[in-house]
Amino acid sequence: MGGVAITMAALDAPGAVSALIYVCAFVPLPGESLMDLVRQDRASLIADSASFRPSGIRIRPENAKQLFYDRCSSADATWATERLRPDPWLPLFQRLPARSLPVMPRGYIECTEDKSISVDRQRTMAGRIAFDEIATLETDHSPFLSAPDLLAQGLDDMSRLST
Repeated sequence: MGGVAITMAALDAPGAVSALIYVCAFVPLPGESLMDLVRQDRASLIADSASFRPSGIRIRPENAKQLFYDRCSSADATWATERLRPDPWLPLFQRLPARSLPVMPRGYIECTEDKSISVDRQRTMAGRIAFDEIATLETDHSPFLSAPDLLAQGLDDMSRLST
């Protein structure tokens, strides 16, 4: 949900944000919700990995490694899975306000082995907005655990977007 959150932050406080860098993230356009974007990704394993409850959606622990941590060590995947919490419904269906996105530098780091957002869907979303830079990592949805050095290098490379 990070792509939606940073987009909302840039809309709500454009002067406080100098650049946006999306990491294997959903990229909403005005009027879209996270669930709109999830539904458009037929290759995603999110729907098959989740349990739906009145209080929200939760990724079943037995599916988390394949969905989020496929390239992580078993220890890291277990550690991260133990920290997953349900997502409440409202943020999943809340639409991005129907106003223009702020003009600012943007970068996208796609992750080719992501099972929650397919790389094809990542590329489609990234193609709808003018990104200043797009980088590719051959990793899962959690490069901060599975490839932290590569992610850090990609973020460092894109940090010049804000200068």
